[in-house]
Amino acid sequence: MSPVNKKSPIKIWEYYEICSENNKLAQCLLCSIKFSRGGEGKKATTTSLKNHLKTKHADQYAALINVPTTSGSNMGGTSISTDAKMPAEPGTSRSKERQLTLKETSERKLLWDINDPKSIKYHYLIGEMIALDNEPLSPVERVGFQRLMANTLPHYKVPGRTYDRENCS
Repeated sequence: MSPVNKKSPIKIWEYYEICSENNKLAQCLLCSIKFSRGGEGKKATTTSLKNHLKTKHADQYAALINVPTTSGSNMGGTSISTDAKMPAEPGTSRSKERQLTLKETSERKLLWDINDPKSIKYHYLIGEMIALDNEPLSPVERVGFQRLMANTLPHYKVPGRTYDRENCS
C-alpha cells in the first residue's frame, strides 16, 4: 500500500483501509465493502465513507462522532442520539425533528374560518388600513392585494368588500 495523507476531520480511517490495488478505493474493515474516494491525493474525499458508516454501522458512527479529533475538538461538541430519527451532522445543533402526521399536514393547508379569532384580527387590520388611508373597499378584491395576502398569510382568506362593509364599519 502506498502512503496516503489521511487528514480527515474525523477519525474515519479507524474503520477503513485504502485498497492496495487502487488508491481511489477504500475498504470498510467492518463489512469489507469497497468505496470510491472520488479521486487521488487532494481530490480524494471521505464523504462516501462517512455516509456508509452512518447508514450501515450507526453505533460505530456515533462512537466516531464522540471521539475527539487530532485538533482536540469533536466537531462542534454535538453527539449523536441513537434513538433520534435523523441524527444531527457534526457541528450542528439541530434538535430532534419528527415527521408531521397526516392530520398535521392536511391542517397546514386549511384556510382559517371567516369567524376564527385569527381571521377577525386581520379583518380588523384591513378595515383599519382602508379607513386610515381613506380608501374605497374595492382594493381587497384586486389581484395584487389578493396575491400579497396569499403569500404573507396563506391560511387567511380575504373576505370581499360586502363582508367589510357589513362587519368592519
